[in-house]
Amino acid sequence: MFAYPATVEQTARGDYLISLSDFPDLLAIGHSLSEAIMHAEQMLNQELARMFFARETLPKPSKRKLSQIMIYLKRDILMTWHEINPTQSVEVSVAQTRSRKSRGGKNTDTNEFH
Repeated sequence: MFAYPATVEQTARGDYLISLSDFPDLLAIGHSLSEAIMHAEQMLNQELARMFFARETLPKPSKRKLSQIMIYLKRDILMTWHEINPTQSVEVSVAQTRSRKSRGGKNTDTNEFH
């Protein structure tokens, strides 16, 4: 599963603000933490879909710091992308296969599509 690290801050008004390390222009806010995470997931999925269809390079997720949470790319979005353009998904699969072989066949990468 693909996931991107995000920082959570609480505003003076008590709302939650989420910023994604790899997408500095994306900010999500919510009255509760769960609402802010939901908005961050929606924004991330929309931005990655926009980048995918514009044939822009999707950024590799940076390493998560202990103080950060992970925002996940929805599995159904990846499946839709694969159905529309299977050749781009094949590149990811080849990279995953190589990384699995280099680790003795075990899949330990948390940023892979399963």
